[in-house]
Amino acid sequence: MQAPKFDLIIPIVRKDLSLILDNLKLLNHNIKAQNIIFIGEEDLTELFTGIPNVKFICENNMIEGLTKKEIENIKTSITGDAKRSGWYFQQFLKMGYSCICENEYYLVWDSDTIPLKEIDFFSSAAKPYLSFREYAKYDECYSKTIEHLIQDNPIKKDSSKSFITEHMLINASIMRKLISDIEANISLAGNKFYEKIMHAVDPKYINLSGFSEFETYAAYILKNFSNEYSLRHWNNLRCGKVFIGNKPTKEQLSWISTSFSTVSIEKYDSHWIIFKVFNQLKLDKLLSFHYVYITCIPIISVLYSLRLTLRAFIKR
Repeated sequence: MQAPKFDLIIPIVRKDLSLILDNLKLLNHNIKAQNIIFIGEEDLTELFTGIPNVKFICENNMIEGLTKKEIENIKTSITGDAKRSGWYFQQFLKMGYSCICENEYYLVWDSDTIPLKEIDFFSSAAKPYLSFREYAKYDECYSKTIEHLIQDNPIKKDSSKSFITEHMLINASIMRKLISDIEANISLAGNKFYEKIMHAVDPKYINLSGFSEFETYAAYILKNFSNEYSLRHWNNLRCGKVFIGNKPTKEQLSWISTSFSTVSIEKYDSHWIIFKVFNQLKLDKLLSFHYVYITCIPIISVLYSLRLTLRAFIKR
């Protein structure tokens, strides 16, 4: 059965341009979307003009009323400052795109993630995949927000899985229904879904990561539309920058592709000196990435947990 057509949606900021433009060919080749649609500030428009299969939407013009300034105003009214407004804004853009989507589905993709091989997003029976990874304790802050969003038929986060997988295939009509259900919650301040979501976040988490559009959509699917999707474990290397830096070569990406389907180059990570030397000496030709990964990941995991703990302490 032929899979439905879908567009690839990528919210973008200027500092992420280099990585995404360097790997545009991989996005085109490995995802097979009908179009790649970037959403960003208006002054980025010309950078995407004339590129085949690529479209650009100005973020402040996509949905009436949904602008970065508006999210800053809401955040400031709640906490007294606009910190993390852009982070929340990008999530609301991913949800709001459902209101202008022309296909049944659209695929949201994080700009720091590179597909290393061809990936199917529908089963052979044309059923969409809902991807997950192992649950992590630092995902707990999303649970309370999710439970407060819908008044009459509350949803809860699946406590055994994490759906923060750097991408999500979204059924546009289901997302629109989720937005409608959130806006119908009279117990939350505001009228629009993004206003109500901001007011649903626990104040002690709002300067951290108090909301996840992926976790919220997944929880809504599992409660109300579980037969519409097939669950799939997602095979992404999230800490790719540690091993290959922020300007990976074709050879480095090929090396990682023997163990992972995608790799994320997250800005908060750093390229470890040991791997800078490793890369310079071309030791990847002698050692498999699997061996290097299983040797180093216990140390990386401990340091990552410490970083999140410190970050939570500073930002509260």
